[in-house]
Amino acid sequence: MIKKKNKTTDEKTKKGVKAHDLFFRSSMVDLNVAKDFFLEYIPPNFLKRLDIESLRQEKDSLPNETLHDGYMDILYSAQLSETKAYFWMILLEQQTQQDAMMPYRIQKYMLGICEEHRKKYPDSKFPVIFPMIIYTGKSKYTAPLSFWELFEEPSLSKSFFTGPVTLIELPGISYEKLRKRKYSGFLLYFMKLIHEKDILTVLKDEKFQKMIFNMSKENIPFVERALWYILLKGESLSKDEVFQVFKDTVTPKERERIMKIAEEIRQEGMQVGLLKGKEEGKQEGKQEGLQEGLQKGRHEEKIIIAKNLLSQAVDTKLIMQVTGLSEGELISLRESMKEKKA
Repeated sequence: MIKKKNKTTDEKTKKGVKAHDLFFRSSMVDLNVAKDFFLEYIPPNFLKRLDIESLRQEKDSLPNETLHDGYMDILYSAQLSETKAYFWMILLEQQTQQDAMMPYRIQKYMLGICEEHRKKYPDSKFPVIFPMIIYTGKSKYTAPLSFWELFEEPSLSKSFFTGPVTLIELPGISYEKLRKRKYSGFLLYFMKLIHEKDILTVLKDEKFQKMIFNMSKENIPFVERALWYILLKGESLSKDEVFQVFKDTVTPKERERIMKIAEEIRQEGMQVGLLKGKEEGKQEGKQEGLQEGLQKGRHEEKIIIAKNLLSQAVDTKLIMQVTGLSEGELISLRESMKEKKA
């Protein structure tokens, strides 16, 4: 009996909500109603920049993926200071419970509008988006209206969200300055030198070698990752010379680890590719065979580097960016590594 009553009440509520939404939506489609509505509720300082006669409805309904069921939206556009400005309205249905996370949903929706705009006009800037909420509940609306009210540190969060993104412009940072920082300096030093025409000259610099030596005493896996990075990105380098620099620079205790990496590269990487290329070249009598083998060798190197990074639990997306391997290839590698361990 109770279940039947609750179900009936719920159905009546839904019917009332749909009727309410339908009435509002169908009314706002009428531009006379929409213009009068905006003239009343848009802030005066914004309204004076608006050409209200250019107002038009953009879409009958937008995808409602970011907002939960119960919210509907109507989107308008109008000319604003010789640009196209978006007006966005959300209808908040009749309900007694208020939504504290509504500003968060609005932010998601506004970003969704930006994404739609980017797809249509990839070379243009985003339009101005003006959000509005119509609350039809019985009690006074007391839930947050500002997105920043949802944060522990509103002012600080707002400055990070709306201020310029912090830029670390590596080309403008000197090697000398990077040497003053231990871990971050070591990381950025390698990312800077990778663009040098003569990487070996930088690698052989005494001050840089001191950085490698000190880091090898504290964090040899970090040094190994830097070595893999150099090998992968510095394709024109003599790998033997790179290995020699690292072997001579790290602490005597860690030289064996560098030599092990060199052996892996030689045996599983380049030699395999070169042998294949030479064999194909003999069979076909063409240089293309050797070139193909070299390409296979480079791919083998990437596989080895990927395996090494996977074993160190490096983020998959980062490995994909560094090596150029696909997600499917990394998944296969991870599974093969598990099987070998088993």
